Amino acid sequence: MLNFFSNFQSVKRLFRYEVKRIKMRIPAYTDALLREVLVNGYAVVPNYWSRERCEISCGNIDRLIADPSVKVWTDKYHADQRVMGVENLQPDLDLMSNSLLSLRLKNLFGTSSLSGFNMASKISFVPNNLGSGQGWHRDVAVSYQFKAILYLSDVDTHSGPFQYYNKSGNCLAMLNLERKEKLPIDQNRFTEKEAKLFDQRCITEICAPAGTLILANTRGIHRGKPISSGNRYALTSYQWPHAIPNHIQPYVN
Repeated sequence: MLNFFSNFQSVKRLFRYEVKRIKMRIPAYTDALLREVLVNGYAVVPNYWSRERCEISCGNIDRLIADPSVKVWTDKYHADQRVMGVENLQPDLDLMSNSLLSLRLKNLFGTSSLSGFNMASKISFVPNNLGSGQGWHRDVAVSYQFKAILYLSDVDTHSGPFQYYNKSGNCLAMLNLERKEKLPIDQNRFTEKEAKLFDQRCITEICAPAGTLILANTRGIHRGKPISSGNRYALTSYQWPHAIPNHIQPYVN
């Protein structure tokens, strides 16, 4: 009975949030690219940056990671290395300096202002690595969260591509996952056993060349696939319609 009540409360919070956002979504639905993000969960923009700019950026990220004065987060395997707030160290790595991308992210969130930072990341093959994001997860459970992810190196199936469970951030899909697979709406992380319940036909693996931009609703279930060879460089814009969460602030340069 307690479990049922907990689930009922989550469903109620989800519906309240969705109703509140109906009017806020209108500007996003008038943009074909953003409509794709809201319907499918992601959209891909090819050739967003030139290959030359990406190569220069990869070199700059290597230098920042090697600099002892820079805050670098890493996972327990030292496979995933992240520099948060990289735009404060290297201004040309600021995705939000593009006014159109900035406007699109604001329209997705339904707000006129955002707070956040850019994260430069390098993930390298290490045995048993979990990939970028450390496995299948939602960034948030009820409210929307949107990210812009830019591949700075060529990404194939072996180099840790972004994987997305199509439409899994949509309200009805979230309810269906709870009803059919017993995966609670407010569950953020998923074990490998739980991930086997996912309909594999609905998983999209985004393999693309350097310079490709991905816009994603990361309330949906996603991960960086565990990397099996080489390195993958990327730049990600983390934004919120409020202040940067307290638990993240200490890691931001």
